[in-house]
Amino acid sequence: MTDRFEEGDELFQRRPEEFTAARNALAKRLRSEGRNEIAAHVSALRRPPLTAWAINQLARLHPETIERVISAGDRLRGAMERAIRGDRSGFQEAQAEERAAIQTAVAVAAGLLAGGGGKDTEAARQRMTETLRAATVDPEVADQVRRGVVESDVSAPGFGLEGLSTGTTTDSSVELSSVDDEATVGKRERDLRIAELERELAAATSRLNAAQAVADEAAARAGGLRKQAAEAKRDAQLAQNRLDQERAKPD
Repeated sequence: MTDRFEEGDELFQRRPEEFTAARNALAKRLRSEGRNEIAAHVSALRRPPLTAWAINQLARLHPETIERVISAGDRLRGAMERAIRGDRSGFQEAQAEERAAIQTAVAVAAGLLAGGGGKDTEAARQRMTETLRAATVDPEVADQVRRGVVESDVSAPGFGLEGLSTGTTTDSSVELSSVDDEATVGKRERDLRIAELERELAAATSRLNAAQAVADEAAARAGGLRKQAAEAKRDAQLAQNRLDQERAKPD
């Protein structure tokens, strides 16, 4: 597995327009060396969209920024677990820290995106935000982000009550300190629920934006193919006409 990843990792350092040719060349070389399993893995690698490419460049050029995001996510998860148990003392601070870390990372990635020929749009920033947020809750995504080998935009799962450690509970029956009055309990649960819903909304928005981007790309590709087909039809007709004229000439 290590060998397989090392063979393909360098592809993600390349500019997007170079990816496909470099991938195919690498797969061909691997097959010629008899390394067919690794070649198959490399052939299956997808060219990252520009937003994922920017995250990959961020990891390679500013790894400390990525680590701050993941570390802040870890602290936020811990704070949420403690909040569920009744200790909200560090929750808001951890939440603010995580948001700030992601915002900083996205700002840097947006500059890399623009430098790579992409557009620094709100939709692009949202997709990059979701990929970074996913890295704070999914170890596999975190590994891909750290190594700079993200193939596509990733939608973050809910990072709220459902993400807490086994054994914690997320409903209104959670055991609370006897000093908490009803209003305090209600506020705590409402704040946590709002935090969860905010992340669900962000994830849904990211999925919508990603789906729209794919649809737009498909429409553009279809338009280009229709144009190519029309040009090919025209060329074929011209070739047929020339052939008919040549055949009609007297011997």
